[in-house]
Amino acid sequence: MTISSETNRSGPYSCNGATTIFPFQFKVYAASHVKAILFSSDGSQSVLALNTDYTVTGVGSDTGGSIVTSVAYPAGKTLTILLNVPFTQDIDLENQGAYYAETIERGLDLMAQRVLQLAEKIKRAFTAPANIADGAEIDPTLLEQIAGNAGAIANYKDEAQAAATSATISAANAQTSATAAAASAATAQTFSGVARRIISFTAAAGQTVFPLGETLANPAACDVYHEGVKFPQGSDNYTLTSTTLTLANAASVGEKVEVFVISSFAVAGALVPANNLSDVSNQAAARTNLGLGSAAVKNTGVAAGNVIALDGSAKLPAVDGSQLTGLVRSVGSVPLAGAAFKDITGIPAGARRITIDLTAVSRATGTADSLQVQLGTTAGVVTTGYAGTLFGVNAAVGYGTTALSAGALVGCGGGGASNACYALYELFNLSGNLWKVVAHFADGTRAGFTVGYVSLPGVLDRIRVGTDTGANMTGGNAYVYWE
Repeated sequence: MTISSETNRSGPYSCNGATTIFPFQFKVYAASHVKAILFSSDGSQSVLALNTDYTVTGVGSDTGGSIVTSVAYPAGKTLTILLNVPFTQDIDLENQGAYYAETIERGLDLMAQRVLQLAEKIKRAFTAPANIADGAEIDPTLLEQIAGNAGAIANYKDEAQAAATSATISAANAQTSATAAAASAATAQTFSGVARRIISFTAAAGQTVFPLGETLANPAACDVYHEGVKFPQGSDNYTLTSTTLTLANAASVGEKVEVFVISSFAVAGALVPANNLSDVSNQAAARTNLGLGSAAVKNTGVAAGNVIALDGSAKLPAVDGSQLTGLVRSVGSVPLAGAAFKDITGIPAGARRITIDLTAVSRATGTADSLQVQLGTTAGVVTTGYAGTLFGVNAAVGYGTTALSAGALVGCGGGGASNACYALYELFNLSGNLWKVVAHFADGTRAGFTVGYVSLPGVLDRIRVGTDTGANMTGGNAYVYWE
Protein backbone atom coordinates (compact mmCIF):
# COMPACT_ATOMS: atom_id res chain seq x y z
CA MET A 1 0.00 0.00 0.00
CA THR A 2 1.21 3.47 -0.82
CA ILE A 3 0.25 6.84 0.69
CA SER A 4 -1.25 8.41 -2.44
CA SER A 5 -3.18 11.24 -0.71
CA GLU A 6 -1.90 14.26 1.21
CA THR A 7 -5.02 14.30 3.40
CA ASN A 8 -3.83 14.64 6.97
CA ARG A 9 -6.82 16.09 8.83
CA SER A 10 -10.63 16.07 8.82
CA GLY A 11 -13.04 18.71 10.03
CA PRO A 12 -13.76 20.94 11.68
CA TYR A 13 -17.13 19.31 12.32
CA SER A 14 -19.91 21.37 13.94
CA CYS A 15 -21.40 19.61 16.96
CA ASN A 16 -25.17 19.59 17.42
CA GLY A 17 -25.88 17.76 20.66
CA ALA A 18 -26.82 14.51 18.80
CA THR A 19 -23.96 13.40 16.51
CA THR A 20 -21.29 11.12 17.99
CA ILE A 21 -19.69 9.65 14.79
CA PHE A 22 -17.19 11.80 12.87
CA PRO A 23 -15.31 10.37 9.80
CA PHE A 24 -11.68 10.91 8.79
CA GLN A 25 -10.25 10.32 5.25
CA PHE A 26 -6.71 9.11 5.90
CA LYS A 27 -5.26 5.68 6.64
CA VAL A 28 -4.02 4.89 10.14
CA TYR A 29 -2.13 1.81 11.36
CA ALA A 30 -3.23 2.21 15.01
CA ALA A 31 -6.05 3.90 16.90
CA SER A 32 -3.42 6.00 18.73
CA HIS A 33 -2.49 7.56 15.36
CA VAL A 34 -5.74 9.59 15.50
CA LYS A 35 -5.88 12.83 17.51
CA ALA A 36 -9.24 14.53 18.26
CA ILE A 37 -9.41 18.18 19.41
CA LEU A 38 -12.61 19.82 20.72
CA PHE A 39 -12.95 23.63 20.32
CA SER A 40 -15.31 25.91 22.25
CA SER A 41 -16.94 29.05 20.87
CA ASP A 42 -14.54 31.24 22.88
CA GLY A 43 -11.54 29.72 21.08
CA SER A 44 -10.42 27.45 23.92
CA GLN A 45 -9.55 23.86 23.03
CA SER A 46 -9.08 20.47 24.69
CA VAL A 47 -7.48 17.27 23.37
CA LEU A 48 -9.83 14.31 23.81
CA ALA A 49 -8.52 11.14 25.47
CA LEU A 50 -8.51 7.91 23.43
CA ASN A 51 -10.75 5.14 24.82
CA THR A 52 -12.16 7.62 27.38
CA ASP A 53 -13.62 10.43 25.29
CA TYR A 54 -13.65 8.55 21.97
CA THR A 55 -12.86 5.28 20.16
CA VAL A 56 -11.58 4.71 16.60
CA THR A 57 -13.00 2.49 13.82
CA GLY A 58 -11.47 1.68 10.41
CA VAL A 59 -7.89 1.08 11.60
CA GLY A 60 -5.87 -0.20 8.58
CA SER A 61 -8.49 0.85 6.03
CA ASP A 62 -7.08 2.62 2.96
CA THR A 63 -10.09 4.99 2.86
CA GLY A 64 -9.95 6.02 6.51
CA GLY A 65 -12.42 5.47 9.33
CA SER A 66 -14.36 7.28 12.05
CA ILE A 67 -14.11 8.34 15.66
CA VAL A 68 -17.03 7.68 17.98
CA THR A 69 -17.30 10.11 20.89
CA SER A 70 -18.56 8.95 24.29
CA VAL A 71 -20.99 11.90 24.46
CA ALA A 72 -22.76 14.11 21.94
CA TYR A 73 -21.14 17.53 22.28
CA PRO A 74 -23.51 20.52 22.25
CA ALA A 75 -23.96 23.09 19.51
CA GLY A 76 -21.33 25.82 19.54
CA LYS A 77 -18.44 23.34 19.76
CA THR A 78 -16.42 22.01 16.81
CA LEU A 79 -14.33 18.85 16.43
CA THR A 80 -11.13 18.53 14.35
CA ILE A 81 -9.41 15.17 13.65
CA LEU A 82 -5.63 15.10 12.95
CA LEU A 83 -3.07 12.48 11.93
CA ASN A 84 -0.94 11.76 15.00
CA VAL A 85 1.87 9.32 14.09
CA PRO A 86 4.60 9.03 16.78
CA PHE A 87 8.13 10.07 15.81
CA THR A 88 9.66 6.68 16.54
CA GLN A 89 11.00 3.85 14.31
CA ASP A 90 10.17 0.33 15.55
CA ILE A 91 11.26 -1.85 12.53
CA ASP A 92 14.33 -3.93 13.45
CA LEU A 93 16.11 -5.43 10.33
CA GLU A 94 18.64 -8.16 11.04
CA ASN A 95 21.75 -8.72 8.91
CA GLN A 96 21.09 -11.44 6.27
CA GLY A 97 17.61 -11.87 7.75
CA ALA A 98 14.39 -12.48 5.84
CA TYR A 99 13.09 -9.70 3.65
CA TYR A 100 9.43 -8.75 4.10
CA ALA A 101 8.35 -6.11 1.59
CA GLU A 102 5.17 -5.40 3.55
CA THR A 103 7.21 -4.46 6.63
CA ILE A 104 9.44 -2.10 4.62
CA GLU A 105 6.43 -0.55 2.92
CA ARG A 106 4.70 0.06 6.23
CA GLY A 107 7.82 1.81 7.58
CA LEU A 108 7.90 4.02 4.48
CA ASP A 109 4.16 4.75 4.85
CA LEU A 110 4.65 5.85 8.45
CA MET A 111 7.55 8.05 7.38
CA ALA A 112 5.34 9.69 4.72
CA GLN A 113 2.58 10.18 7.28
CA ARG A 114 5.00 11.92 9.63
CA VAL A 115 5.94 14.29 6.80
CA LEU A 116 2.24 14.96 6.13
CA GLN A 117 1.75 15.55 9.84
CA LEU A 118 4.54 18.15 9.89
CA ALA A 119 3.21 19.74 6.69
CA GLU A 120 -0.19 20.19 8.35
CA LYS A 121 1.38 22.02 11.31
CA ILE A 122 3.55 24.20 9.05
CA LYS A 123 0.48 25.31 7.13
CA ARG A 124 -0.92 26.73 10.35
CA ALA A 125 2.31 28.58 11.21
CA PHE A 126 3.44 32.08 10.22
CA THR A 127 6.56 32.01 8.03
CA ALA A 128 8.89 34.68 6.75
CA PRO A 129 9.06 35.39 2.99
CA ALA A 130 11.65 33.43 1.00
CA ASN A 131 13.73 36.52 0.18
CA ILE A 132 14.56 37.37 3.79
CA ALA A 133 18.29 37.51 4.43
CA ASP A 134 19.99 34.85 6.51
CA GLY A 135 20.17 35.86 10.17
CA ALA A 136 17.86 38.83 9.66
CA GLU A 137 15.57 39.74 12.58
CA ILE A 138 11.90 39.48 11.66
CA ASP A 139 9.63 42.33 12.85
CA PRO A 140 6.29 40.56 13.49
CA THR A 141 4.42 43.87 13.13
CA LEU A 142 5.28 44.09 9.40
CA LEU A 143 2.28 42.49 7.79
CA GLU A 144 3.93 42.22 4.38
CA GLN A 145 6.36 39.64 5.78
CA ILE A 146 3.52 37.26 6.72
CA ALA A 147 1.02 38.11 3.99
CA GLY A 148 1.92 34.90 2.14
CA ASN A 149 0.29 32.88 4.91
CA ALA A 150 -3.14 34.49 4.52
CA GLY A 151 -4.34 31.65 2.29
CA ALA A 152 -3.21 29.05 4.78
CA ILE A 153 -5.04 30.80 7.60
CA ALA A 154 -8.23 30.99 5.54
CA ASN A 155 -8.16 27.20 5.01
CA TYR A 156 -8.61 26.51 8.69
CA LYS A 157 -11.95 27.92 9.79
CA ASP A 158 -11.78 26.51 13.30
CA GLU A 159 -8.64 28.48 14.19
CA ALA A 160 -10.01 31.52 12.34
CA GLN A 161 -13.26 31.25 14.28
CA ALA A 162 -11.34 31.23 17.56
CA ALA A 163 -9.45 34.33 16.45
CA ALA A 164 -12.72 35.99 15.42
CA THR A 165 -14.24 35.21 18.82
CA SER A 166 -11.22 36.71 20.54
CA ALA A 167 -11.53 39.77 18.32
CA THR A 168 -15.20 40.11 19.27
CA ILE A 169 -14.29 40.04 22.95
CA SER A 170 -11.57 42.62 22.33
CA ALA A 171 -14.07 44.78 20.46
CA ALA A 172 -16.49 44.57 23.39
CA ASN A 173 -13.70 45.58 25.76
CA ALA A 174 -12.79 48.41 23.43
CA GLN A 175 -16.41 49.56 23.44
CA THR A 176 -16.40 49.52 27.23
CA SER A 177 -13.20 51.56 27.23
CA ALA A 178 -14.72 53.96 24.72
CA THR A 179 -17.77 54.40 26.94
CA ALA A 180 -15.53 55.07 29.94
CA ALA A 181 -13.51 57.53 27.85
CA ALA A 182 -16.69 59.34 26.85
CA ALA A 183 -17.69 59.59 30.50
CA SER A 184 -14.24 60.93 31.35
CA ALA A 185 -14.56 63.45 28.52
CA ALA A 186 -17.90 64.58 29.91
CA THR A 187 -16.31 64.98 33.33
CA ALA A 188 -13.47 66.94 31.78
CA GLN A 189 -15.99 69.51 30.55
CA THR A 190 -16.33 70.67 34.16
CA PHE A 191 -12.79 72.00 33.97
CA SER A 192 -12.40 75.62 32.93
CA GLY A 193 -9.11 74.81 31.19
CA VAL A 194 -7.47 71.85 29.37
CA ALA A 195 -5.96 69.47 31.91
CA ARG A 196 -4.28 66.90 29.62
CA ARG A 197 -4.17 66.34 25.87
CA ILE A 198 -2.00 64.30 23.51
CA ILE A 199 0.16 65.24 20.52
CA SER A 200 0.66 61.93 18.70
CA PHE A 201 3.17 60.86 16.00
CA THR A 202 3.65 57.70 13.94
CA ALA A 203 7.41 57.51 13.40
CA ALA A 204 9.16 57.05 10.07
CA ALA A 205 12.19 54.74 9.94
CA GLY A 206 15.06 56.29 11.92
CA GLN A 207 13.10 59.43 12.89
CA THR A 208 14.37 61.36 15.90
CA VAL A 209 12.96 64.89 15.46
CA PHE A 210 9.22 65.53 15.83
CA PRO A 211 7.91 69.11 15.27
CA LEU A 212 5.00 69.75 17.64
CA GLY A 213 3.08 72.11 15.36
CA GLU A 214 2.39 74.44 18.27
CA THR A 215 4.16 76.28 21.08
CA LEU A 216 4.02 74.71 24.52
CA ALA A 217 3.67 77.03 27.47
CA ASN A 218 5.50 74.73 29.89
CA PRO A 219 7.46 71.85 28.24
CA ALA A 220 8.87 70.74 31.60
CA ALA A 221 5.35 69.81 32.76
CA CYS A 222 4.77 67.46 29.79
CA ASP A 223 5.20 63.68 29.61
CA VAL A 224 6.76 61.80 26.66
CA TYR A 225 5.79 58.21 25.73
CA HIS A 226 7.44 55.86 23.22
CA GLU A 227 5.38 52.80 22.28
CA GLY A 228 3.29 53.27 25.42
CA VAL A 229 6.30 53.48 27.75
CA LYS A 230 6.71 56.74 29.64
CA PHE A 231 10.16 58.33 29.76
CA PRO A 232 11.18 59.76 33.14
CA GLN A 233 10.82 63.55 33.02
CA GLY A 234 14.13 65.29 32.37
CA SER A 235 15.87 62.03 31.39
CA ASP A 236 18.50 61.68 28.64
CA ASN A 237 16.02 59.76 26.46
CA TYR A 238 14.60 62.93 24.90
CA THR A 239 14.76 66.70 24.68
CA LEU A 240 11.53 68.69 24.61
CA THR A 241 11.42 72.37 23.76
CA SER A 242 8.36 74.54 23.32
CA THR A 243 8.16 73.54 19.62
CA THR A 244 10.13 70.30 19.08
CA LEU A 245 10.58 66.81 20.54
CA THR A 246 13.96 65.15 19.86
CA LEU A 247 14.58 61.49 20.80
CA ALA A 248 18.05 60.38 21.84
CA ASN A 249 17.54 57.05 19.99
CA ALA A 250 15.84 56.84 16.60
CA ALA A 251 12.36 55.31 16.45
CA SER A 252 11.51 52.46 14.10
CA VAL A 253 8.96 52.74 11.34
CA GLY A 254 5.36 52.71 12.61
CA GLU A 255 6.24 53.22 16.25
CA LYS A 256 4.00 55.49 18.30
CA VAL A 257 5.52 58.59 19.89
CA GLU A 258 3.32 60.80 22.09
CA VAL A 259 3.62 64.03 24.04
CA PHE A 260 1.11 64.43 26.86
CA VAL A 261 0.59 68.16 27.29
CA ILE A 262 -0.37 69.15 30.82
CA SER A 263 -1.78 72.64 31.27
CA SER A 264 -2.78 74.51 34.37
CA PHE A 265 -6.52 74.52 34.91
CA ALA A 266 -9.19 75.57 37.34
CA VAL A 267 -12.05 73.31 38.38
CA ALA A 268 -15.47 74.89 38.06
CA GLY A 269 -17.24 74.80 41.42
CA ALA A 270 -14.21 73.41 43.27
CA LEU A 271 -13.84 74.15 46.97
CA VAL A 272 -10.97 76.42 47.95
CA PRO A 273 -8.99 75.11 50.96
CA ALA A 274 -8.48 78.62 52.32
CA ASN A 275 -12.26 79.08 52.61
CA ASN A 276 -12.52 76.19 55.12
CA LEU A 277 -15.78 74.90 53.56
CA SER A 278 -17.52 78.27 53.74
CA ASP A 279 -17.95 78.03 49.94
CA VAL A 280 -20.15 74.90 50.12
CA SER A 281 -23.28 75.95 48.24
CA ASN A 282 -25.77 74.07 50.42
CA GLN A 283 -24.30 73.46 53.82
CA ALA A 284 -27.51 71.97 55.26
CA ALA A 285 -27.65 69.37 52.47
CA ALA A 286 -23.94 68.63 52.94
CA ARG A 287 -24.49 67.95 56.67
CA THR A 288 -27.40 65.63 55.82
CA ASN A 289 -25.29 63.75 53.28
CA LEU A 290 -22.56 63.31 55.90
CA GLY A 291 -25.09 61.93 58.39
CA LEU A 292 -24.68 64.85 60.80
CA GLY A 293 -27.61 65.78 63.02
CA SER A 294 -28.72 69.16 64.36
CA ALA A 295 -25.99 69.09 67.04
CA ALA A 296 -23.49 69.89 64.29
CA VAL A 297 -24.62 73.55 64.33
CA LYS A 298 -25.09 73.93 68.11
CA ASN A 299 -22.71 75.71 70.48
CA THR A 300 -21.64 74.12 73.75
CA GLY A 301 -22.72 75.71 77.03
CA VAL A 302 -25.65 75.82 79.45
CA ALA A 303 -27.80 78.45 77.69
CA ALA A 304 -31.00 77.64 75.81
CA GLY A 305 -30.28 75.64 72.65
CA ASN A 306 -26.72 74.75 73.71
CA VAL A 307 -25.14 71.29 73.73
CA ILE A 308 -23.85 70.47 77.21
CA ALA A 309 -20.14 69.67 77.39
CA LEU A 310 -18.28 68.22 80.37
CA ASP A 311 -16.00 70.61 82.21
CA GLY A 312 -12.26 70.18 82.74
CA SER A 313 -12.92 67.63 85.50
CA ALA A 314 -15.17 65.52 83.26
CA LYS A 315 -18.23 66.64 85.24
CA LEU A 316 -21.51 68.15 84.10
CA PRO A 317 -21.74 71.91 84.58
CA ALA A 318 -24.46 73.42 86.77
CA VAL A 319 -27.72 73.29 84.81
CA ASP A 320 -31.46 73.38 85.54
CA GLY A 321 -32.42 69.73 85.75
CA SER A 322 -36.09 70.20 86.60
CA GLN A 323 -37.21 68.36 83.47
CA LEU A 324 -34.97 65.36 83.94
CA THR A 325 -36.69 62.06 84.77
CA GLY A 326 -35.46 59.20 86.90
CA LEU A 327 -33.57 61.52 89.31
CA VAL A 328 -34.44 62.21 92.96
CA ARG A 329 -34.71 65.92 93.81
CA SER A 330 -35.57 67.68 97.03
CA VAL A 331 -38.43 70.16 97.39
CA GLY A 332 -37.08 71.15 100.79
CA SER A 333 -37.60 70.82 104.56
CA VAL A 334 -40.75 72.21 106.24
CA PRO A 335 -40.96 72.69 110.06
CA LEU A 336 -44.33 71.57 111.45
CA ALA A 337 -44.39 72.94 115.05
CA GLY A 338 -47.18 75.35 115.97
CA ALA A 339 -49.54 74.53 113.08
CA ALA A 340 -52.44 72.17 112.51
CA PHE A 341 -51.22 71.65 108.92
CA LYS A 342 -48.54 72.84 106.52
CA ASP A 343 -48.90 73.02 102.70
CA ILE A 344 -45.84 72.04 100.68
CA THR A 345 -45.73 73.48 97.14
CA GLY A 346 -43.18 73.65 94.31
CA ILE A 347 -43.81 70.12 93.08
CA PRO A 348 -43.38 70.08 89.27
CA ALA A 349 -46.06 68.71 86.95
CA GLY A 350 -43.66 66.03 85.68
CA ALA A 351 -43.22 64.36 89.08
CA ARG A 352 -44.12 60.66 89.02
CA ARG A 353 -42.96 59.56 92.46
CA ILE A 354 -42.93 61.62 95.68
CA THR A 355 -41.40 60.70 99.04
CA ILE A 356 -42.47 62.44 102.30
CA ASP A 357 -40.24 61.85 105.30
CA LEU A 358 -41.92 62.88 108.59
CA THR A 359 -39.29 63.05 111.30
CA ALA A 360 -39.95 63.42 115.07
CA VAL A 361 -43.45 64.88 114.63
CA SER A 362 -45.02 65.43 118.06
CA ARG A 363 -48.37 66.56 119.44
CA ALA A 364 -49.64 67.69 122.85
CA THR A 365 -49.77 65.11 125.58
CA GLY A 366 -52.93 63.03 125.68
CA THR A 367 -54.33 63.93 122.24
CA ALA A 368 -55.79 61.06 120.25
CA ASP A 369 -55.49 62.50 116.73
CA SER A 370 -53.53 60.98 113.84
CA LEU A 371 -51.22 62.50 111.26
CA GLN A 372 -52.68 62.89 107.78
CA VAL A 373 -51.38 63.64 104.27
CA GLN A 374 -53.68 65.18 101.66
CA LEU A 375 -52.97 65.92 97.98
CA GLY A 376 -54.04 68.98 96.03
CA THR A 377 -54.07 70.88 92.75
CA THR A 378 -54.11 74.55 91.80
CA ALA A 379 -57.81 74.48 92.76
CA GLY A 380 -56.96 73.51 96.35
CA VAL A 381 -56.40 70.52 98.61
CA VAL A 382 -58.60 67.46 98.01
CA THR A 383 -60.30 66.44 101.31
CA THR A 384 -62.61 63.66 100.10
CA GLY A 385 -62.47 60.57 97.87
CA TYR A 386 -59.55 58.78 99.51
CA ALA A 387 -59.86 55.00 99.54
CA GLY A 388 -57.76 52.51 101.46
CA THR A 389 -56.95 51.33 104.99
CA LEU A 390 -54.68 52.13 107.90
CA PHE A 391 -53.37 49.04 109.71
CA GLY A 392 -52.04 49.74 113.21
CA VAL A 393 -50.63 47.65 116.06
CA ASN A 394 -50.66 48.79 119.70
CA ALA A 395 -48.63 47.01 122.34
CA ALA A 396 -51.50 47.19 124.81
CA VAL A 397 -54.67 46.47 122.78
CA GLY A 398 -53.45 44.59 119.66
CA TYR A 399 -54.11 45.74 116.10
CA GLY A 400 -56.83 47.80 114.47
CA THR A 401 -57.81 49.25 111.10
CA THR A 402 -59.22 52.56 109.95
CA ALA A 403 -60.75 53.27 106.54
CA LEU A 404 -59.41 56.24 104.63
CA SER A 405 -61.75 58.99 103.42
CA ALA A 406 -60.48 62.55 104.01
CA GLY A 407 -56.76 61.78 103.64
CA ALA A 408 -54.00 59.23 104.06
CA LEU A 409 -53.69 58.64 107.82
CA VAL A 410 -50.88 57.32 109.96
CA GLY A 411 -52.04 56.48 113.47
CA CYS A 412 -49.70 57.96 116.06
CA GLY A 413 -50.64 58.67 119.65
CA GLY A 414 -49.97 61.91 121.47
CA GLY A 415 -47.62 62.35 124.32
CA GLY A 416 -45.28 65.14 123.30
CA ALA A 417 -41.69 64.72 122.21
CA SER A 418 -41.28 61.51 124.16
CA ASN A 419 -43.79 59.79 121.88
CA ALA A 420 -42.84 61.48 118.57
CA CYS A 421 -43.92 59.92 115.27
CA TYR A 422 -41.69 58.83 112.44
CA ALA A 423 -43.39 58.07 109.12
CA LEU A 424 -42.41 57.58 105.47
CA TYR A 425 -44.99 58.26 102.76
CA GLU A 426 -44.46 57.23 99.12
CA LEU A 427 -46.80 58.55 96.42
CA PHE A 428 -46.89 56.84 92.99
CA ASN A 429 -48.53 58.31 89.90
CA LEU A 430 -50.31 55.28 88.42
CA SER A 431 -51.83 57.02 85.38
CA GLY A 432 -53.16 60.47 84.54
CA ASN A 433 -54.02 62.07 87.91
CA LEU A 434 -54.49 58.78 89.83
CA TRP A 435 -52.08 58.48 92.77
CA LYS A 436 -51.34 55.57 95.08
CA VAL A 437 -50.23 56.16 98.69
CA VAL A 438 -48.10 53.75 100.73
CA ALA A 439 -46.92 54.75 104.25
CA HIS A 440 -45.07 53.16 107.15
CA PHE A 441 -45.09 54.65 110.64
CA ALA A 442 -44.11 54.12 114.25
CA ASP A 443 -44.00 56.01 117.58
CA GLY A 444 -43.35 54.99 121.15
CA THR A 445 -46.52 52.87 121.44
CA ARG A 446 -47.76 51.98 117.93
CA ALA A 447 -46.57 50.90 114.49
CA GLY A 448 -48.29 50.15 111.22
CA PHE A 449 -48.74 50.96 107.58
CA THR A 450 -51.27 52.60 105.27
CA VAL A 451 -52.25 51.73 101.69
CA GLY A 452 -54.67 53.81 99.61
CA TYR A 453 -55.28 55.90 96.52
CA VAL A 454 -57.02 59.05 95.36
CA SER A 455 -57.97 60.48 91.94
CA LEU A 456 -57.30 64.21 91.67
CA PRO A 457 -59.33 66.65 89.53
CA GLY A 458 -56.13 68.05 88.03
CA VAL A 459 -52.33 67.90 88.09
CA LEU A 460 -50.78 67.42 91.54
CA ASP A 461 -48.91 70.55 92.65
CA ARG A 462 -49.16 70.57 96.49
CA ILE A 463 -49.18 68.32 99.55
CA ARG A 464 -50.68 69.08 102.96
CA VAL A 465 -49.26 67.55 106.16
CA GLY A 466 -51.34 67.95 109.35
CA THR A 467 -53.54 66.30 111.98
CA ASP A 468 -56.93 64.77 111.30
CA THR A 469 -58.56 66.71 114.21
CA GLY A 470 -57.09 70.14 113.61
CA ALA A 471 -54.91 70.05 116.71
CA ASN A 472 -51.55 71.76 116.40
CA MET A 473 -48.33 69.84 115.98
CA THR A 474 -45.67 70.67 118.55
CA GLY A 475 -42.51 69.61 116.75
CA GLY A 476 -40.90 67.79 113.86
CA ASN A 477 -40.16 68.37 110.19
CA ALA A 478 -41.39 67.15 106.79
CA TYR A 479 -38.78 66.43 104.08
CA VAL A 480 -40.17 66.10 100.54
CA TYR A 481 -38.42 64.53 97.51
CA TRP A 482 -39.67 63.90 93.96
CA GLU A 483 -38.57 62.14 90.84
